[in-house]
Amino acid sequence: MVGGDAMAKWILPDFIRRLRRARVGFFILMVGSDAVCSFTSAYIVRKGMPSLNQNTNQMVRTGLNQSAIQLLLVNTLVLLGSSVTMEFAGGKLRSK
Repeated sequence: MVGGDAMAKWILPDFIRRLRRARVGFFILMVGSDAVCSFTSAYIVRKGMPSLNQNTNQMVRTGLNQSAIQLLLVNTLVLLGSSVTMEFAGGKLRSK
């Protein structure tokens, strides 16, 4: 069992190092994802606020047009579809 103990000394630090890298990577992914969500919500809120029309010097409300909402929905559906595809692919890889 001496060989098994020696192997455990090498495997355990490697596992801890990989786990630490995975946690750092996941943290970076979450920060990036939160930033995208924050910028998107700020954009939507900003588009709903009135702005000054320099030609008439009046406050006008532009809002989101229909094409921007459709683009947002299409992008969301593509993201969800790719996530489902990646999950299925990961499941197939784990089962082999």
